Amino acid sequence: METAEQRARMFVSIFFLVATAGFVIYRRGSVADRLVSMDEILRSEAGYDLNALSEPAKAKLVPQLIGSLKSREPAVRFHAARALGKLGPAAGAAIPALLTMLNDTGMNSTVGVTAAAAFARIAPDPVPRLMAALKDRDLETRRNVACALAYLGPRASAAVPLLTELAKDEDPELRQCSLHALGTIAVKVIGGVDD
Repeated sequence: METAEQRARMFVSIFFLVATAGFVIYRRGSVADRLVSMDEILRSEAGYDLNALSEPAKAKLVPQLIGSLKSREPAVRFHAARALGKLGPAAGAAIPALLTMLNDTGMNSTVGVTAAAAFARIAPDPVPRLMAALKDRDLETRRNVACALAYLGPRASAAVPLLTELAKDEDPELRQCSLHALGTIAVKVIGGVDD
């Protein structure tokens, strides 16, 4: 005959096994799913997994991350663009999708800036295309690209004349982004530090 203590121990054991199995299943999502997850721990762990993947395995993540760029949720688009940027040249197929996001205003334009920065990390020669985007009629695109050029440091030195012109624009955010990019380019050139 079972005692109450034995039943309680059995219940705790079963509960622990079910909870552990659920946690393992929860954490078994694909790397691409976890990279765009709203769960910070899952994104962090996916980042570690991403570093351990081979180049062909990383390339296989690209289509799913491109799909995530179309999400209605700005945070998902942000994390997808950021993950693609981390993949670097292996994410070359994402370039057209990232370019369409240059005017994305999600998360107070953070999505658009992240898309531009990801493009800068992926494209073999991003400066000419980003310089063309600095002339875009869309104000948000110009803001996002100006902010993203700061990531390139001296490699964006060809954009200095355009950024200097935009630093005089009537829009305060565009001026601020342009000045930040100019400052970053100058500091890295003067300091001799390059990415």
